[in-house]
Amino acid sequence: MYYIGLDVHKKTISYCVKDASGQVHREGTIGATRNELDCWVRTLPQPRIMAMEATIFTGWIYDHLLPHAEQVKVAHPLMLRTRAIKRRLNAKQGFREFQAAQRTIQGYEAMNMLRKGQVRWVSGTDVRRQVQFIHKLFELAA
Repeated sequence: MYYIGLDVHKKTISYCVKDASGQVHREGTIGATRNELDCWVRTLPQPRIMAMEATIFTGWIYDHLLPHAEQVKVAHPLMLRTRAIKRRLNAKQGFREFQAAQRTIQGYEAMNMLRKGQVRWVSGTDVRRQVQFIHKLFELAA
């Protein structure tokens, strides 16, 4: 069985193909068009399971890929984020109070938002704006 993860964007789809042992067989990016998807699917090993995060572009891609895979799974973004955070937080950290754990998770979320460019008014290269964003978000003294 081959597992294919898709990162769907408006104009492109990034993908990673792994086998059951977790070895990466192929990675790349294709255009987010039906024609490019058809050409790409013909090159993939079988049998395959595909997975992607739910976005506003996921619907037609799901429908288009369904006949070409054993399964096509769509995950809710918040579920993926929660799993990623749980992996990062070590159970040995031993937070003494709920607020400390909550602030740590919020920090991870803020850094992921900056890294992914999800904060519109802060560019990825503008360190000063990033610092201002963090200070404002967590109400830190300047």
